Amino acid sequence: MLYEKNVSLLREKKFFGLFENLAGKAVEAAELLMELKEDYTTLSQISQELNTLENEADSVVHQIVQELIYDHSREGEEKEDIRYFAHNLDNVVDGIEKAVNRQIFSRRHPKTLPEPVGEEVSTADGEVLGLFLQERIQKGFSAAETIDIIHDQGGLAVAPHPFSYRCPCLGAKINELCLDGVEVLNAAHRDAYVNRLAQESVSSSFAHTGGSDAHSPRMLGDAYTEFPGKSADELYQAIKRKETKPRGGPAPLRHWILWNIGIAHGVAKKLITPFRFRFEGVEYAPNDDPLGTIDLMRRHNKVIAMGGCMAFLMTPLPLVCGIVGEGWIRWKGRKKWKEVSSEWIMAKGSLR
Repeated sequence: MLYEKNVSLLREKKFFGLFENLAGKAVEAAELLMELKEDYTTLSQISQELNTLENEADSVVHQIVQELIYDHSREGEEKEDIRYFAHNLDNVVDGIEKAVNRQIFSRRHPKTLPEPVGEEVSTADGEVLGLFLQERIQKGFSAAETIDIIHDQGGLAVAPHPFSYRCPCLGAKINELCLDGVEVLNAAHRDAYVNRLAQESVSSSFAHTGGSDAHSPRMLGDAYTEFPGKSADELYQAIKRKETKPRGGPAPLRHWILWNIGIAHGVAKKLITPFRFRFEGVEYAPNDDPLGTIDLMRRHNKVIAMGGCMAFLMTPLPLVCGIVGEGWIRWKGRKKWKEVSSEWIMAKGSLR
């Protein structure tokens, strides 16, 4: 999408060729989209061509940014105008590629199940999932109050990762609350203990569910909830009747490593092609861009961040961090297991 902005006229034609090249990529992308309208069977082929175009457009933007770094004849505001113009031309190609990729995803994964509106609510006692909601729920209430609000909307309340060592969780309080279900399989917890704690301690008075807790598209479906039926209403009834079954397993380590690589790549790309806009002399980052604050970083901090990204992407650091992280989560999971097991032993002893 192009935004209105008063762009300074260049004093020379140094960047015109690069702009023309970048604009040509945008036109090619638009023409491919028009071709798709005429013949939908070429969807996969056009997606591959758009991916190539997007990479080529990124290379042109990178070249423009490199030229600006070594150009000391321009004012800072003029450089921002050039970078702004290049970024928005690149956005045209990016937007078309994303639209086509969504078409591919929707064809491979047709919707047979309308999506129930849900929210993970932060309560004073831990996180609670609200499903089939009519409106957003304010955070900060007690778990019991939050569950009452969910039920007042006709929704269902589920406890996610009840014994997590790194997320706010309800723990043993699940037995004191009017929950509809408990997540006994969370794919984001790779250790051998947290899910096992949930599976062994959660009674059959709750529906047992599974969730991928996906941090990237690759993780979708690593764990899931199986139920009889295909519709949202049938899912609702299955949870109420406790007919659900957790399926799948923990997310593979490679998914987490690739997720971290993706974050470093996204930050590096944002550092190379920043986007800023001004209002009354003050710079802002777009609200819908989670990496928007990068635009507000000082130059020396950007250099340090880029160095860190390059070091992460061009060395075995992702694998090393993955292996070290794997050891850490196993240690934390084992510690949680001992802690909860001790509480169970003490509780049983007090009942005698």
